[in-house]
Amino acid sequence: MTTTDFVVTDQLESATRDESPQTEHMPANSAGNQSDSQLHSLSSTQLATEPRRVVLLKEDADTCMSLMTQLIEHFSPILFTVPPAGHMECTDCLASHWMTLAIQPALEDDGVYKPLETLQRIKNIDWEARGLCSSCVKAKRDEWTEEQERVWKLMDKWLTSGSDDGRKNSGRHTFSTGFQ
Repeated sequence: MTTTDFVVTDQLESATRDESPQTEHMPANSAGNQSDSQLHSLSSTQLATEPRRVVLLKEDADTCMSLMTQLIEHFSPILFTVPPAGHMECTDCLASHWMTLAIQPALEDDGVYKPLETLQRIKNIDWEARGLCSSCVKAKRDEWTEEQERVWKLMDKWLTSGSDDGRKNSGRHTFSTGFQ
């Protein structure tokens, strides 16, 4: 099993002292740098079995924390609120199953900060077998797909807007959507 330690540093150079051969550096502009090619040259066995130490620059760690915070703040109200359906009977059905089929699995696998995966799991539930009519199922799946696309676009915005202290992330992260 792979374990990864994340070390946060203000400067990449300060983290290179006492480094082991298994240390990877993930600087702010890591696309195409030597550490990426070193990572890709490792065999799948090495990646799966050897512990790794990844050094993140403070700027990147701040970006990760900011993104996770924004994902949770955006998605928690969606996850923890039973969505209304087109018919009262279908809304009641959603309400009776929402905790066990949507909320509980998200709590068990950290889905609160993985909205794209959690929404996909919710879309994949056989809601008709649980009592929703087919028109409400289609409408809810369409809504959940729209929410996936909204989150995807927001992630791009959150990543390119920089941290709370006003630094810009230089737009190096871009995403495209493809939700079904």
